[in-house]
Amino acid sequence: MTTEADVQARWMERCGVAKRYREPLCEHLPGRGEIVAYCDRLKANCEEGRGLMLIGGHGTRRTMGLAYIVSEARTALPGSSVVLMTNIHKINGQLRHHPDALAALANVTLLLIDDFGGEHRPDWGFERFDALVEERYSQQRATCVGTKVAVEELENVPLLSRVMSRWGEVMTTVVLPKVDHRQTTEERREELREAGYL
Repeated sequence: MTTEADVQARWMERCGVAKRYREPLCEHLPGRGEIVAYCDRLKANCEEGRGLMLIGGHGTRRTMGLAYIVSEARTALPGSSVVLMTNIHKINGQLRHHPDALAALANVTLLLIDDFGGEHRPDWGFERFDALVEERYSQQRATCVGTKVAVEELENVPLLSRVMSRWGEVMTTVVLPKVDHRQTTEERREELREAGYL
């Protein structure tokens, strides 16, 4: 007999969420207020082409935040196509080697991109990525992004200025607390719990 957990696990896998992140718990998310608020209006946000940009360094649960959005999309966007691509390298690989990838990625209801910002080479792949961003912006398709790099730094990279201009118009920025949850001591965890981060 198929359980709700089985259905959810298959959904997360189909959307490209890595196994480690397939059971995102809302109460463990930094920035959860903004993420939950976005998910509460997920259908409307997707119809309006609005997204989130989660900014945080290593261990800040940026990827977990994106995975939570994918998890909520199953019920908020029934029948929709939702994709989580782990990074721009994978997107560029698809755009470079599969002629139909641009149209496919441009048309998904909600595209989530993690680890954005470390790739600034002016190659064909980036040009195709820029075309993807332009198409999704023009068609009001929602995109959510996770990055380690501050918005100001991304805006100062010539190749990214156009992308950031478009995303700045349609994304809410959420700066995650500078806490590496992977390496936090138990004492520090207690402090973070009291502060509402855990």
